[in-house]
Amino acid sequence: MKKSWQTLLLTMALLLFSGCIRTSTLEWIKPEQETFSTSGKPVVYHLNARNCGLYLFNVIPIWSGKVDMPNRKDYELWEDMVNYWDMRRLLDCELKRLGADEVEDISMKSYSSGAWGLWIFWKKSMTATGVAVKNNTNAKKMPLK
Repeated sequence: MKKSWQTLLLTMALLLFSGCIRTSTLEWIKPEQETFSTSGKPVVYHLNARNCGLYLFNVIPIWSGKVDMPNRKDYELWEDMVNYWDMRRLLDCELKRLGADEVEDISMKSYSSGAWGLWIFWKKSMTATGVAVKNNTNAKKMPLK
């Protein structure tokens, strides 16, 4: 019995540190030239967000990245933060500081893998990209092609 508990604890430790150390991350990149979103608004920054979590049987969340405070290695226990709505919150969390009003042209992808955890422990990851735009009525309109 003691040996099985040690094995379980060792497995949990390995799973916790198997590529999900960076929980929620948000990266913003200034565009090199003046670009516009698909709606014609000026782009302030290109955004790339990522969040991941560890799940039991791919259903029960054990831990996932905290979306309100990205890039700080904070996490939430027993909460599912790897979903569409929380990824949207992750993209929106730094808008005021970046000088933008909203995020447009959002694209999201979700991945999950359980083979490394013998299909007991699953790692879910979600990535999102978008552009932070400024709602400026005086801005130049997108040029027609």
